[in-house]
Amino acid sequence: RRDATNGQTKSENSYRTISVPTEAHAALHAAADGRSSGPLFQTRIGTPEQFHGAFYYWGKLLASLGLPYRNIHQLRHSVATLQIASG
Repeated sequence: RRDATNGQTKSENSYRTISVPTEAHAALHAAADGRSSGPLFQTRIGTPEQFHGAFYYWGKLLASLGLPYRNIHQLRHSVATLQIASG
């Protein structure tokens, strides 16, 4: 199924559905700030956050936590490893 907002899915019959860990629910609700549609990550004026902006803020977040920089894609693997390790 095609979604103009998110681009094309892998097949005409697919949906983009992800499972969100319970621990992340509060952060996602806070990021949505009461909105029920539109992009989750927005600029201060409400426009969609550009791809390069996400990397900028990701780097700032890691630095503020005192963590070394990791590519956002690597986060997928880190989460999967932690989930497998925790059973």
